[in-house]
Amino acid sequence: ICSNKYALLRTQNHTSLFFRKIAKGEEITLNYIGLMDNDIQRDERRTYLFESHNFTCVCNSCDLSDKQLKVQNRLSDEFERLMNKKNEVKAKNAFKDNSDTSEELKCLKELYKTAQDLKFFRRSEILKIIVEEGFNSACQGYLTKNLVEEKKSAFWKDICNFANDGLDISTTIRGADHSETMEWRERKEYSVRDFEEFVLG
Repeated sequence: ICSNKYALLRTQNHTSLFFRKIAKGEEITLNYIGLMDNDIQRDERRTYLFESHNFTCVCNSCDLSDKQLKVQNRLSDEFERLMNKKNEVKAKNAFKDNSDTSEELKCLKELYKTAQDLKFFRRSEILKIIVEEGFNSACQGYLTKNLVEEKKSAFWKDICNFANDGLDISTTIRGADHSETMEWRERKEYSVRDFEEFVLG
């Protein structure tokens, strides 16, 4: 079961937090996989679930027509390609001590859109692996010395977008009063402060 209908908060009473309104009589599913380091092709997910949990998944993300499966496989391949490219660019920038993160940010923005289109990643994974990294990368790019104003404005726009997305996702999955959500709220209000202290302090 790979679709993101809800997350289970493990407490003494097993309280559930729903991501959207659930219709009366609608089946509630739990995302068993949803991690970005797992195999993300439908057939690989189904094989894993059958071997590890002894069932064939028929959630909305797995029970697809041939046409839908083709689209999902194309998106999955694109996601893996973008993730590899982002990692290569990041390694190259680190090796060259390059703080211009434009190319890495382009990959992260495309990864974010593709992950949303795929609809089977856990939102906590999207937050941690794409949105937080995108925010940090945009801050690093913004603090690049001798940056032309046009590029600085583009980095600032990315900072604001990733901060907004981070706050929205964290509020949805953790709640408004959770410490992680409060951090995202602070990032939205004081986006570059921590990075300025780190780089300039």
